[in-house]
Amino acid sequence: MKHFFLTLLSIVLALSVGTTAHAQTGQALVNQYLQSGGVFRIVGNRTANYVMQEYNGATRTAPLSVTDYSQAWVLRKSGNGFYLQNAATGHYLKEKDYPTPQALTNDGTLFYIKYSANNTGNSTFVTISTKADFSDKSCLHDDAQHNVVKWYAGASQDNTPSDWTLQPATDLNEATIVGNLNPGYVPTPVAGTYYYLVNKSYRDRVMTEAVGTSTVAAKAVQANNFAQVWQLVSKGGKDYALVNVLTGKRINNVGGLSQEYTTSTNGGTFTLAKFNDKWTATLHTGR
Repeated sequence: MKHFFLTLLSIVLALSVGTTAHAQTGQALVNQYLQSGGVFRIVGNRTANYVMQEYNGATRTAPLSVTDYSQAWVLRKSGNGFYLQNAATGHYLKEKDYPTPQALTNDGTLFYIKYSANNTGNSTFVTISTKADFSDKSCLHDDAQHNVVKWYAGASQDNTPSDWTLQPATDLNEATIVGNLNPGYVPTPVAGTYYYLVNKSYRDRVMTEAVGTSTVAAKAVQANNFAQVWQLVSKGGKDYALVNVLTGKRINNVGGLSQEYTTSTNGGTFTLAKFNDKWTATLHTGR
């Protein structure tokens, strides 16, 4: 059974802010990358053509491979910082204290990125830190074994291991990345297809009709419970009816917030709106 994320009142469909070619150089280019976001290779400055990579649940640098999605990272902006999500696995970069390499987990650490103080001319090095003030052993560092650890930025005479360059990974296939980040989910619904409607915040719960009361709630998946399976019936354009496979009833619209959803023979119509994050498989429903 295919899945897609759904929150009634809001179903969100991943849409995009791509990275494009820029005429800027130096700090202006770095600022542009940080503002627009996208998918990047994070290139180290210790060894030529070595890039940050997820490897066996940890982070290292390795020779660039243009076909290796584990060497690409989605910059997900949050406030003044970023979560770094691996484009192959969907794992997030998670801080570990020196000398342990940074980990990759289902949650992540908020990182801060700034234009490096070591830049000259039009160079575009950045410093990446777990602290907004970039102090102490908080900055990502490519050590002599090519493990990515936390260390003082510029603490040694050789500053290069703490310098990184953001290189847009525009050669990688965006649809492949979306699939990697959302395994088992579909970013775009297809009319007439049967789905589990998975809650965005609680991915172990799916929309379920209580047959006796015709109410709708999020419940844990139960084998062979067709009250948890829904068909999308097109109502034209981006509008759909959500039809329960077991009862044939359709979800009704509600008049305001905090009201319980119910089903009926006629039901309501829901618009599947696109979200401004093309890397998710989440849809937002209106009406």
